[in-house]
Amino acid sequence: MNNQQFVFGKFVEKRRKEMDLSRKDLAKLCGYSNLTKGIRRIKTIEEGQWLKPLVLKVIDVLTITETEVKKCQEAEAVYIQNYIAGLPPFKPVLIHRILPGFYRRISPGNNINEEKMLQNAIALAKKLNAKMCLQCDYNRRYWIVPNGTYIVGKEMFGGPKAKPDIGLLL
Repeated sequence: MNNQQFVFGKFVEKRRKEMDLSRKDLAKLCGYSNLTKGIRRIKTIEEGQWLKPLVLKVIDVLTITETEVKKCQEAEAVYIQNYIAGLPPFKPVLIHRILPGFYRRISPGNNINEEKMLQNAIALAKKLNAKMCLQCDYNRRYWIVPNGTYIVGKEMFGGPKAKPDIGLLL
């Protein structure tokens, strides 16, 4: 399960309202003694964050079936595909991490296949002795470390929680 579940969050909110429960009531039923914290976490789930221990309690309290959860996941996948299809064409970019919070975008060039871009990014990471992120499209990134090894994914292992393209770009 990924971290964002907007469709499921809206479904939880709808089900809670159908059962005539406030967030406070739901927090009580989920076992929160600190109701402010419970209300905040319920709101977080309704806004699309997947907080697994609490989500399991919410599913139980709101009697959400496994079939309904799967339908939400399927609808979420369709929503994401439609959203990405509506975005402008993606131009690959190599992001060089200069310092925490300081990044430089490097264009890998036009009409270069992904394998060639990755080879160039690895060579540059070794040469500059720096961490790099090769973002090939909206869904796929290569995280490259100075020794030339890389992983594929959205989040950097042991790295910053923020996306690399949010920092100050030079």
